[in-house]
Amino acid sequence: MTSYYFQVDPAYAKPFLQILACSLDRTRLSEEHFKSEKKAVLEEMYAGKDSLVRDALKSMRRAMYRPGDPAYHPTIGYEDSIVNATSAELKAFYRRNYHPRNATLFVTGNVDLVEGGEEQL
Repeated sequence: MTSYYFQVDPAYAKPFLQILACSLDRTRLSEEHFKSEKKAVLEEMYAGKDSLVRDALKSMRRAMYRPGDPAYHPTIGYEDSIVNATSAELKAFYRRNYHPRNATLFVTGNVDLVEGGEEQL
């Protein structure tokens, strides 16, 4: 599960939601972008290697969940999985999981996207 939290000025709500919709439907994953993201995830993982919080969360997950349960595994993943991942595998994962039918969006606050009737983003 991936969660995002955004604060957007109401004047920019519609273009923001259009951009968000595109990220769930039309993202292109180039080999260059894949390598860059892979490096960023590994750097984040290495930066938290000696984290007491990360170690505590790992212990809690192992105490609360069984190994076959998705919540048992760390959110950031495992180093060997990331190092060995291919762009083809990532693209297949993305197509399988990151699409509007598999998302829930909550919009709160002073937002009015409808002008004179229903509007599709």
